[in-house]
Amino acid sequence: MLQLPNELLSRIVDFSQDEDLPSMRLSCKILEQNTRKHFTAAFITEITFPASLFGIRRLKEILANPKFGPCVERCMALVDRGPLFNKDKCEALLTEIFFQLSRNGHGFGFGIVYRPHPDDLDFASCEQLLRGSRDFARLMVDAYPSKSPVQCFIVDHRNLSLKHRYTGVYLRDLASRLSPPSHGFAFMHRDVEVRMRDRDENFRGSSMFSLSFSQKGTCIKFDGVERTNCLHLDMMRTTHIKEVQIVNCNISTLALRNLFRSIGSPSWRLEIKNCRFTYRYGWTADNSRRFRNILCASASGLSSCLFSNLTNLTSGPIFTGDFDATGSPQIRNRINALQFLERDFDEPGPDDSD
Repeated sequence: MLQLPNELLSRIVDFSQDEDLPSMRLSCKILEQNTRKHFTAAFITEITFPASLFGIRRLKEILANPKFGPCVERCMALVDRGPLFNKDKCEALLTEIFFQLSRNGHGFGFGIVYRPHPDDLDFASCEQLLRGSRDFARLMVDAYPSKSPVQCFIVDHRNLSLKHRYTGVYLRDLASRLSPPSHGFAFMHRDVEVRMRDRDENFRGSSMFSLSFSQKGTCIKFDGVERTNCLHLDMMRTTHIKEVQIVNCNISTLALRNLFRSIGSPSWRLEIKNCRFTYRYGWTADNSRRFRNILCASASGLSSCLFSNLTNLTSGPIFTGDFDATGSPQIRNRINALQFLERDFDEPGPDDSD
């Protein structure tokens, strides 16, 4: 089963199957009685695009129904770009769905899971997949109405390579479309999140890059990235970034330096949690010096930072406890006073004991 964000779903309904309609009606009634909240729904379609269109049509019918439409508070769509994908039909249906949501008049959370067809994964290049994904995001933006009660919007891209050079091009293009309200774009008074997942999800887990736009600012999150060069994306040269999160990643001091240089925001928060530095011989005095210099050079732009459970692949934790500081002066003082757990470079690591 396709994994969907848990925060969006309380129940999964397949709108492409007729027998699920009675189940949905019953679920709506029970959930409203027990929780007094609107029904949270999603539709999952099959691998072929005709089934996707059928599922989208079914959602449109349910939203147009005065009895069941108001019960739907959130939904998630899976759109497969297969050989029979018809951009015009898909855009027309999505436009109708957004229009119907506008008529309902209540806050709504909408998500799109975009997944390339398996045949495309076999024969298409990363460049073609990213261009197709970018075109689909443009389709979503074009279908989105200027006035709508949609409160949060998620685009989840599957099976795309995070290491390809066109990843940055795609994200830059999308970021330019999701510009601040001063530029006249309607998205920014709502929360918008773009997720990209590595196409090789079975290799050492799944890598994810997410880009969140909200009223508070832009949040960038790397989760499970195994390749350190993925942390540096040219699209991050923007003054709207307010938070950067690096979680469960393999990183290096060089990758961190490139990351910090690419962020031009005057005041932003940095969080690094459960990350591993990729040094074979352990954490040395040179590593400590580089790490401290990088943080000190970036302290003027940081409003706060948090480091938790940072380890080296061979020598364990690089310092004791967690690092949490707010404000440039405090960050600099805490960085200078930070005690690293260093080991000599010529001391054999665990993998060199033989």
